[in-house]
Amino acid sequence: MSVARHQSRPTRLVRRSRRSAHGLLWWAAVVALPFAAALSPFTAMVVAVGLAPAMVAWITSAPAQRYGAISVACMSLAGVVPVGWSLLEAGGSAAVASRYLGDPFVWLAMYSPAAVGWLIYLTVPPVHEMLFARRLERRRRMLQRHQKRLLQEWGPHADPAQGSPEAGVPATEAVS
Repeated sequence: MSVARHQSRPTRLVRRSRRSAHGLLWWAAVVALPFAAALSPFTAMVVAVGLAPAMVAWITSAPAQRYGAISVACMSLAGVVPVGWSLLEAGGSAAVASRYLGDPFVWLAMYSPAAVGWLIYLTVPPVHEMLFARRLERRRRMLQRHQKRLLQEWGPHADPAQGSPEAGVPATEAVS
């Protein structure tokens, strides 16, 4: 096989993984939720109420910027699964579901992970940007020190700001 053929495979895999993630989401929305509603409609109702922040985040986010919706959905799902599971263990009846929906601690258990998802989405990118900028600045300073050492070793004629008299390149063209 040629080298070009090997290099094109990772991009195909990335495209497939994006498609499969959207396929999994659609499978969950179209197949799993109605199936769960048929098995235990009151549990599905409580889960749908608990996933409301994820649905709102998904609807309001731009298609190119779904990271906030994904963060909120994952954390919201993490908060809804224990509540849904305990509701199933308690019988999953209308009386148990109404008792769960009337309990503010259940709402807190379902919605606080969604708030943590928003917190993650809103705080991690600026922190990452700050750390990346610090790393770039440190790298810039290291390269400047290295450049100074090279200029000391090779002399001022190796400075790109001075141009290259041997190649006939003026200083203004050398630095671009």
